[in-house]
Amino acid sequence: MPGFVHSRAVVWGLVLGLLAAFAWGAPVAAAGDEAQADVPARVAVLAFRPKDETRARWMPLIDYLNAAGLGRRFELLVMTDTEIDAAVRARQVDVVLTQPAHYVALSTREGLLSPLATLVENEAGHPLARFGGVIVVRADDARLRSVDDLRGKRLVTAARSSLGGYLMQAGMLQRRGIRLPQDATVTETGYPHDTALAAVLAERADAAFVRSGVIEAKVRDGSLDGAKLRVLDPVADETYPFQTSTPLYPQWPVAAMPWTDEDLARRMAATMLGLPHGGETANRIGLHGFTIPGDYRPVEDLMRRLRVAPYDQVPEFTLVDVWDHYSVLLVSLLAAGMTVLAAAVLLLVRANGRLRAERLRTDEALQRLTEAEAEQRLILDALGEGVYGIDADGVCSFANPAALKLLGLTEGDLLGRDTHALIHHHYPDGRPYPHAECAAHQTARDGMPRRHDDWFWRSDGSGFPVRMTVTPRLEHDQVRGTVVVFSDISESVRVARELDAHRDRLEEQVRQRTAQLEQARAAAEASNRAKSEFLANMSHEIRTPLNAITGMAYLLRRSLLTPAQAERLDKIDAAGRHLLDIIDAILDLSKIEAGKFALQDGGVDLVRLTGNVLTMLTDRAQAKGLSLVCEPVPALPPLRGDAARLQQALLNYLANAVKFTERGRIVLRVRVVADEGDHLRICFEVEDTGIGIAPDVLPALFLPFSQADSSITRQYGGTGLGLTITRKLAELMGGTAGVESTPGRGSTFWFSARLAKAATAVGAACGPSVSGAEAQLRQRHAGRRVLLVEDEPVNREIASELLQDAGLAVSTAEDGIAALERLAAERWDLILMDMQMPRLDGLETTRRLRARPELAGLPVIALTANAFADDRARCLDAGMDDFVAKPVDPEALYATVLKWLDAPRSGA
Repeated sequence: MPGFVHSRAVVWGLVLGLLAAFAWGAPVAAAGDEAQADVPARVAVLAFRPKDETRARWMPLIDYLNAAGLGRRFELLVMTDTEIDAAVRARQVDVVLTQPAHYVALSTREGLLSPLATLVENEAGHPLARFGGVIVVRADDARLRSVDDLRGKRLVTAARSSLGGYLMQAGMLQRRGIRLPQDATVTETGYPHDTALAAVLAERADAAFVRSGVIEAKVRDGSLDGAKLRVLDPVADETYPFQTSTPLYPQWPVAAMPWTDEDLARRMAATMLGLPHGGETANRIGLHGFTIPGDYRPVEDLMRRLRVAPYDQVPEFTLVDVWDHYSVLLVSLLAAGMTVLAAAVLLLVRANGRLRAERLRTDEALQRLTEAEAEQRLILDALGEGVYGIDADGVCSFANPAALKLLGLTEGDLLGRDTHALIHHHYPDGRPYPHAECAAHQTARDGMPRRHDDWFWRSDGSGFPVRMTVTPRLEHDQVRGTVVVFSDISESVRVARELDAHRDRLEEQVRQRTAQLEQARAAAEASNRAKSEFLANMSHEIRTPLNAITGMAYLLRRSLLTPAQAERLDKIDAAGRHLLDIIDAILDLSKIEAGKFALQDGGVDLVRLTGNVLTMLTDRAQAKGLSLVCEPVPALPPLRGDAARLQQALLNYLANAVKFTERGRIVLRVRVVADEGDHLRICFEVEDTGIGIAPDVLPALFLPFSQADSSITRQYGGTGLGLTITRKLAELMGGTAGVESTPGRGSTFWFSARLAKAATAVGAACGPSVSGAEAQLRQRHAGRRVLLVEDEPVNREIASELLQDAGLAVSTAEDGIAALERLAAERWDLILMDMQMPRLDGLETTRRLRARPELAGLPVIALTANAFADDRARCLDAGMDDFVAKPVDPEALYATVLKWLDAPRSGA
């Protein structure tokens, strides 16, 4: 039929791998597409349920597509089938998600492209890419034993346009010699399907046509007694979990319009096919996910047999029609002989014309299929990443030129061969690579997509690291093989090793290394997500030993020390705090660049804020003989903003001024730049009499990791992040930042911020008091039992001693498995839980203990080096009550433990 492109499963496997590679590795959009990116891509969804309910269900998918950064903004349109038809004719939609029969009708009338994906529903925990129809009667109706007994009976359906609720059943009855609606009475009740079941139970109808899964859903929710109904002629299918009376047909397709941008359609398909099955977004929509397009030819065949629009234009007469309506006349005409023969010849001529027209349509469809396959092959050949496919036994069935070039093989060397034995047989260190551990083999076995770094071997015996994505190739919900997309990441691995080797010289080589990393990032497709993961891991790995250092220093300081020992511990603690400040600065910059940095909204007292900043730096300035002053703050109305970030920006400026000024004075001033009605634009200035900055250095001064010159780096140190973060904070607050400087005379650094006027005075945000928490623990909760779950021995020792010093009875577990065993055997008052542990991590451990009713109210506090806001959210989502980051501030730990031991416990 026009626009209905049929494709072999192998080709779809290729397209899946190709689109996945584009989606992960290609830029989101070219500069030339900026104009088109302003126009939203409109996604029309069939309103199977009420429109508000349909919109609420599918809006998470639109949010997911918009968050994927595909270069276009997506807009959801909820329409009836009639509205979709009109919108397609007017070219007012770009993509449709509709039921299979409607899609086939659109393909025939409007020339739609082949589907991008097929919906996989989640019905009672079963991922289903197909569905069927059910014919159900009352269990006590002895008249109806099979579908052959339905002739002349009263039948009821939600809608005669429904594929699963009418067309499937009508097609099956037609094959049994019962034509609808001629041979029975058919009544439509309207959606949902439940109304058809109610009509049968109320004896207003003899049999109901419903979609598969409806009966089981009603039985599960308790609204239907399954024993009162019986399914006629059930089909035995071990792969399908629900009762059905008909063959199975594919679920709803997602299809792009012929005028939809081809590149956008490919990226959209890759994003939808990459939607994690059973993930958060899929669960919010109420489905399992999406899979490669199903075969919708059986739906077309069914509609043709039933003469459903647009196939309802039948010839004026057929042999069956003539016999049904004119049987008496035909018997009379048979006696005439020659007249009957003439009529038969006429019918044959007309039938031959129809066959020729059908053959022409078939030839046109085959031509479009050939052209589509050629286009897909052209795209695959032009792809820079290697792509190859294997069957369920691991034998290669295709490979693109890039894969052959990277592996140093020809098609004859690779096709028909076991790819694991040929290119994946050993680890880089020479150990044999078991076939069972191969990612492609595992995906072929369990159907789960995988993406990780691995090692491939070339034909000449050399090896190279690869980043590979393995995607299952499904046919009728069965895994028939996998598609592997890989790229050579030798360059990124080399850069990483160089960074490790030169970490002691990072300050001297920062500009050169930054340039190299920028070049390597283009070759190694370093995305924002990979960067965030790296920073999170870096933060965790540094915070873990840093917790041991600062914790041991804290414990030693509580013992009897000589003044010299106390001074050395102070230096250790100061060095640890400095290292933590550097880590936090890097993480702040990363969150700002990733667009994940959120400002707080609270009261801002500029007099108090400037006083706090001066108090923090007065001792340091006096130690250098500097005068540190603040000009009077002008009288201002109550203001709102992020006081903590304003203070951070001022500290960056003032700390630099103290660092780079040897004599003279430093002045802090605050002035109003503009009154904008509901907001004031405030400018903060820090003027010093320091060494000044050369004019040619000023343009790069606010760039990340940038300082004035190498000599300053060697003399003064620093990471070069403070000014960058200050400017970005100012921009987030609606302002900007800059500097005016004269070498030898000093500099004036400034930044502006747009602060809201408050209706009434609002107190500036401040943290909770934690002083005295240790004493209160010892006084009110001595002997309370605390289980510390921590895999790192030193951190376990430190946390145990801190809690024991507060009078608590502390026991430990090395991982989640050991913790659950102890929880089952003993009673506890509180748990301190690490996140990353062997065997069973802290998140899964918390989920399991929350599943036990007797532990539902037990306080669980995260004690972890994963310090990101996302990590805090993950802990709370898993069921934890609070969060303490490493390195642990003992007073903060005591305050948090006190808070939850004081709180009333429920559910225990």
